[in-house]
Amino acid sequence: MWKFNKKITAILGTATLVIGLVALPAMAGTTEQPRNGWVGQMQGFMMQTFSPEQHQELMNSNDMQNLHNSQGMQDAMQTGDVKAMQEFMNSDPNVKALMGQDNLDK
Repeated sequence: MWKFNKKITAILGTATLVIGLVALPAMAGTTEQPRNGWVGQMQGFMMQTFSPEQHQELMNSNDMQNLHNSQGMQDAMQTGDVKAMQEFMNSDPNVKALMGQDNLDK
């Protein structure tokens, strides 16, 4: 009986260790977003240019929501075309007024 309990304990311990080793990388990847690509570029720009409060106010504005939801901007985001995104932001006078021309020129 004693050997049987040792085997069960060894099997359960090994299974727990394997599950933990498999789950750990998956859990670690959920807390950070990569800083590469256009998402990272936009995040970096927003963090350098605006305070968290200004960023939240800008993103919650109706003008920015309308621009974000426009078909042209959605297409640009799907393809990762940062230049097209910049052109859309520069072409909308309401968004330009919210962001400020100096910030758009950066």
